[in-house]
Amino acid sequence: MAEERLDEPWRPAFKTGQIFFGRPLECCDCLIWELRASGAMIELHPEAMPPHTLRLISIALLLNQPCEVVGRDGRRIELRFSSGLDRLLLGGR
Repeated sequence: MAEERLDEPWRPAFKTGQIFFGRPLECCDCLIWELRASGAMIELHPEAMPPHTLRLISIALLLNQPCEVVGRDGRRIELRFSSGLDRLLLGGR
């Protein structure tokens, strides 16, 4: 998965979150295993197939970020944050 970010360390997260996508808006629960400044590693239910672009939200991690899927390995999905900001804090501007 995504070789250009190999030098950026993962930080353990192990928190719950949700991904939002589509029109009308759909939601799917996820487990956020790890974070880095540029993305996240999440796990979904086996039958979940999110699109290439989505929004990852975790209240526990103060995370609300548009993402792109950059890799899949079974139930685990590697995401890259889409905006120029590394992370947006909920309630912060």
